[in-house]
Amino acid sequence: MEGISLKFAIIAGKDTYYDVHFVEPLQQTIRREGFVCDRLTEGNVELLEGYDVAYMMMHGPKFDFERWSQRTPIINAYSAQEIAMNKIKSNELFKKNNISHPFFELCSNKRAIDVFMSTRDIAMLKYPYDCAGNKHFVLMKEHGNYVAYNNEGKYDIVEKERYVEIGDSVIAAPYLLQEYIGDNGDFNKSVLRMYVLGDEVPFGTIREKEHVNTPGEAIINIARGAHYVFMEPSEDLRRIALQAADAVGFDIGVVDIVQDHERNNYVIECDCDGRYGVIDRKFFDHPDFENMHDFNRLIGRRLMHIAQGKKYRM
Repeated sequence: MEGISLKFAIIAGKDTYYDVHFVEPLQQTIRREGFVCDRLTEGNVELLEGYDVAYMMMHGPKFDFERWSQRTPIINAYSAQEIAMNKIKSNELFKKNNISHPFFELCSNKRAIDVFMSTRDIAMLKYPYDCAGNKHFVLMKEHGNYVAYNNEGKYDIVEKERYVEIGDSVIAAPYLLQEYIGDNGDFNKSVLRMYVLGDEVPFGTIREKEHVNTPGEAIINIARGAHYVFMEPSEDLRRIALQAADAVGFDIGVVDIVQDHERNNYVIECDCDGRYGVIDRKFFDHPDFENMHDFNRLIGRRLMHIAQGKKYRM
């Protein structure tokens, strides 16, 4: 922007796919706003103190930022990234902070599954350290036995001493059992995503599937057949998204929410760009895409505000 001279750094490893789809588009967008934006990697991260704000994307080694963080704000903190990636920690924080979320338990054996399923017919079984629907299953009981569904098929659950096998997936204990929230009848057909930048939630998306006829199809993700619809967040959605961001500690990120048939909101997880992954941006070529949905531009504006002294989550 004219009259403002700022330098931003993107901390990211070198990976062709992520460079093309995430790092370079963000870098180019920030530069179009009139700011300097450089990428720092393992080889030159010591140059960080020369920048006004740094933004983390995927990279390998965990850096010790203590000597720079007092001078250069770093978004998002490793602690927030790690909580967002850990569905056990994040759900415990949702519970502690009275944020509406599906009931959950940590399970390590079939007996614990029996207890959880004694009052319900359907649940989610998740590996706590993955995203994009990976190692997420819809758990049901059929003919006296537990079966797990995902988009690829239906599987028996094979219990081992320290893990369960579900198809080709090995899920170490403890794994997360989560109450299943359906938005229309038996199966969920959509997941809402709120985009948080500081204390604002400028827009939301709905990831939805048009045809959900089996339990496995009810795992909603863009990588698994869903598509985006843009939405204007309600005040309640904004409130619950900001509560979740405060609890997890990220300044820029997303909050995923499901709704039951009465349109009550439940936070299922959070995510942010960082060492472990990046937020999907596949809506950039959506026919209804407008400037207000440009997540990269909004990130650049938020970094500018932080550089100018705005408070941020640490």
